[in-house]
Amino acid sequence: MPTTATVFHWARVTGGPRFSWLAGWWSFAAWQLGVASLLSFMSLQMLGIYGVLHPNFEARDWQLFAAYVACNWTMCLIVLFGDKWLAKVESFGLLLTTSGWLISILICAIMPSVSGRGYASSEAVWTGWQNLTGWSSNGFVFCLGMLNAAVACCAPDIPSHLAEEIPK
Repeated sequence: MPTTATVFHWARVTGGPRFSWLAGWWSFAAWQLGVASLLSFMSLQMLGIYGVLHPNFEARDWQLFAAYVACNWTMCLIVLFGDKWLAKVESFGLLLTTSGWLISILICAIMPSVSGRGYASSEAVWTGWQNLTGWSSNGFVFCLGMLNAAVACCAPDIPSHLAEEIPK
């Protein structure tokens, strides 16, 4: 059932109209919150890079908000006026993502033997971590840390949209 409606179409077929309505609104909220979180991450990275280059810099809340608004407007302008460059930007992003993935795998495989410390034990990975975020709930912090892996669960959405374009 490839369709651009994916989530709420599948929910209607399997669970009925009420479930479809709920799934559609949850999907809408997920996309909105996803955009907001990516912009937040981008603005944090910008301030982090600036902080690395200027060691005496200490970011303030208003600077983070200003960076967030600047990133938001920049992305908005790119989508509105940079349509002819988007394919090149996406190809460059794919190159960066793939290169970063390969470099990360190599570093994770090579560094434990180079540093002489070896790999962390299973106990250290699953029970030895410390919540230094300021959040009071360890469970929430653990789930938040697993959020990046949860993004991969959205992968079936992409081919379903592409499959709809096959007849064209």
